[in-house]
Amino acid sequence: MVITFLSLNEILTHILNVLLISIPEETFLVVFTLIILKKFDNNISLNMRQQMETGYKEYCQFFTRNDISKIIFTILTVGSITQFLRFLKINQNLILIGAIILLFLCIITLYKLYSTVENILKAFTCTFCSILTLIVIEFSYVPLMLYFTGETVDSLNKSILLNFIFSLPERTIEYTLLAYILLKKSSFSKLNLLKVVLYSKPITISTIIIFLINILFLLSMGKIIIFDKALITSSHSIQILIPITVFLFSAINIVVYVSIIYHLINREIYNKFVIQENLNSYIYDIKFFSNSGNYDKMISVVHSLQDDVNNY
Repeated sequence: MVITFLSLNEILTHILNVLLISIPEETFLVVFTLIILKKFDNNISLNMRQQMETGYKEYCQFFTRNDISKIIFTILTVGSITQFLRFLKINQNLILIGAIILLFLCIITLYKLYSTVENILKAFTCTFCSILTLIVIEFSYVPLMLYFTGETVDSLNKSILLNFIFSLPERTIEYTLLAYILLKKSSFSKLNLLKVVLYSKPITISTIIIFLINILFLLSMGKIIIFDKALITSSHSIQILIPITVFLFSAINIVVYVSIIYHLINREIYNKFVIQENLNSYIYDIKFFSNSGNYDKMISVVHSLQDDVNNY
């Protein structure tokens, strides 16, 4: 009877972990990835168009029934399998790798993004971005809470209530971020992060490498600080300073990288715009002088055009 009770208790524990921990976490990952992939833009645009045509402002339908079914399938698939891997006591890093692969495969399969290399890279980059965002959010508070409460990862995994309480700050940050992006979609769209990342293959590959380096760095520091409790004998100031430094290091280098890419691409776009404007001006002048029979002026404009071409 004791063995049966323990078995049922373990089953109940893992079911509750799926419902209270895994599913809310996977919901953020899936929805955030799809937002970056711009899979809900058509829904929001259609809703705004209907409001303009009818003059009636109603609740914005972010997700269609088809979207909801795909989201639920992905959440249940990834959440259930990762929880099963935890039940088998698989290494946390391997579970994370498995979650990334499962999330990526579900998205490219359900949204049929496997047809071109560009779409595959797009889905892969967005998946990495979501995972990195999740890890950064976790690292922003989990080490501090563990050190100040004296709890360990093992004690959290053994207590559903404790695990759930520790996850509440993370969920608050995650769902606040989702709500802000969905409600301020027009402002978020102006960033056009996906277009920037996919501007060229070198930028896409470098972005994936930067994301991967930061994920590996945070996982390594997480193992040392959270799992191995390397700072347990250090003073409270060190226990606060080190995790904050690690968090800021990743956050700042990602922001700096994205800012540099934005600057380089915007400068290139601006240069192309200037060239196009100059060409249009030259074409207009050539047509004007040609129609008016002023061929000397037309030849002068052509020479100026040749000089500009040589300079570029």
